[in-house]
Amino acid sequence: DNVKVVRGDTTILADKVTGRYNEANEIERALCEKNVVITRGDTMKATSNRADYDVKRGVIVMTESPELNDKGSVLNADKVTVYVNED
Repeated sequence: DNVKVVRGDTTILADKVTGRYNEANEIERALCEKNVVITRGDTMKATSNRADYDVKRGVIVMTESPELNDKGSVLNADKVTVYVNED
C-alpha cells in the first residue's frame, strides 16, 4: 500500500508496484496496480487502476478506467499513454 515512484517531475502513487530489474540491477519496468495516480508538475494528473511503466523508453500505458486531466482538458479512454520524457 501507498507506494511512491518519482522520476524527475513525474510521480506515481499506487497500492502495489511490481518492478523488473536487469542484470545491472537497474529497474526496466514497473507494473502499478490499484488506485494509480500519476502527476507531472502542476498541470497533469492521470488516474487508473493499472499502469505499465517502461522505464527505458519513458512510456507509461494506463488501462482499467484511465482518465487524464492535462491543463484543464479531461480525457477518458480505454487506454492512455503518457510519454514521460516529452510534453
